[in-house]
Amino acid sequence: IAKGIFKKIHLDSLIIQNESGFTEQIIINFAKKNNIPILLLSHGLSYETLDPKYHERRIFDGVDPISSSKYLVWGKNQYQFAKDYGINEDKLKIVGSPSHDILFDKNIKNTDDEYVLLATSSPTASVVTDLTVDTLEKYEYCVKEICKVVTNSGKNLIIKLHPFQEELDVTNLVKEISSNIQIIKTGDIIPLIKHCSIFLTIDISTTILEAQIFSKPVISISVKNYEWGTPKIFESNSCLTTNI
Repeated sequence: IAKGIFKKIHLDSLIIQNESGFTEQIIINFAKKNNIPILLLSHGLSYETLDPKYHERRIFDGVDPISSSKYLVWGKNQYQFAKDYGINEDKLKIVGSPSHDILFDKNIKNTDDEYVLLATSSPTASVVTDLTVDTLEKYEYCVKEICKVVTNSGKNLIIKLHPFQEELDVTNLVKEISSNIQIIKTGDIIPLIKHCSIFLTIDISTTILEAQIFSKPVISISVKNYEWGTPKIFESNSCLTTNI
């Protein structure tokens, strides 16, 4: 299919969101063969740490412009970090974030309903630290405790699972505590964020930024310790960071 696209359509440039996905690698290969400029569009929050231990993870995630001719970043902070990280300034261009710009539309209704929203991001099979018994047990314990605290506070709880296909399904775990807790496995999280009263997330997630756009109180609960230092987004104290 990719080969056919490049044969039939004249492309001036190519925009990708990472360099490591299978589809992206195929498309990048054809683009380079046809001398088509590749533009890497930043699409999510990262740790943004200069700790060398994080370098291999960034390569794995494909968030650095190795094959790309341009790196399209959100704003000045991301631009400065990329520069400090060693990415050539000629590759960098500030463009904002197309997927987040629309969230600032004043016509979007934003209310506080009586439910707490938890966005989970479970340990994954692609990170060796996540595969330890300690990390898996800590994650399950954390989810259960959140369920207990919110339920005992008389609040409704909605849990939105991360769309990653390897995400752990915590349904049985949660239903042991309360059958009233709602678990949502698919779909857009934005409508849920717009109407929650408090937003909780496991560790760092782009959903933190999305909740802040809607002026929601945000609490990030630490579960996984990769020893990469403190993420930039937490240095500003713009959201509460804590353990369970």
